[in-house]
Amino acid sequence: SHSLCPYCYNNPPFEGLETLLGDLSIGKANKSGGMPCSLCPHPTCRHSMIKLSVCACPECNGTLLLDPVSAPKWRLDCNKCNCLVYLPQNSHRIVTTDEHCNECGSTILEVDFNKNDTPLKDGATLHKACVLCDDLLHSMVEVKHGKSFFRRTGKSRGRSG
Repeated sequence: SHSLCPYCYNNPPFEGLETLLGDLSIGKANKSGGMPCSLCPHPTCRHSMIKLSVCACPECNGTLLLDPVSAPKWRLDCNKCNCLVYLPQNSHRIVTTDEHCNECGSTILEVDFNKNDTPLKDGATLHKACVLCDDLLHSMVEVKHGKSFFRRTGKSRGRSG
């Protein structure tokens, strides 16, 4: 979670990035300006929205992105709201692929299940599928809303006087 993608800082994806950064007043953009990786449009950065996007958010007009540092509690995070989609916990590794679902257009995920806890037949551990259309994968996800953190105002909790 950087205020500006380190890769994009050193290798700007296109001219006019500064203008775009100034216009980012939506979503989870950093209040001090800057762009989090979840909004970065850089086409080759492995941390960018382009590489980690999976599907549209069911709660808003954002995009669900694979959170690569969420292991072992793998999840998809919306880049605009607090929607979280928890992926199968019995997996060693989950990555996005360059393939897309023929049914819905979502990015295909590659899930490497734990060999001692695999839901696949014959002890197989590798499963490539769409999180929305594949019955097995879809049955193993849970949608939640993350906590919104805000500063309370009003009475202090300490002693007064």
